[in-house]
Amino acid sequence: MTKRRLRKVYTDAEWGRKQTIERRINLVLYPIYFALMIPYFIGVFFEKLAYGLKTTVGKLVSATFFKKQRMVEDED
Repeated sequence: MTKRRLRKVYTDAEWGRKQTIERRINLVLYPIYFALMIPYFIGVFFEKLAYGLKTTVGKLVSATFFKKQRMVEDED
């Protein structure tokens, strides 16, 4: 048995009205959206900062305490 799929069909006037209503709602919601995204971006920034510090500490430890460590070439 095949599924019947129903979809809405808009006239050009209805589609234009729908787009206008969505655009107005989004203009009202964007400031709220951006206010909610600020903690996310701060979190991403601090995550990148923490990863960078971890990498820097690893390189400093290698350069300071393991200066004479031998190097080998990887074979791929």
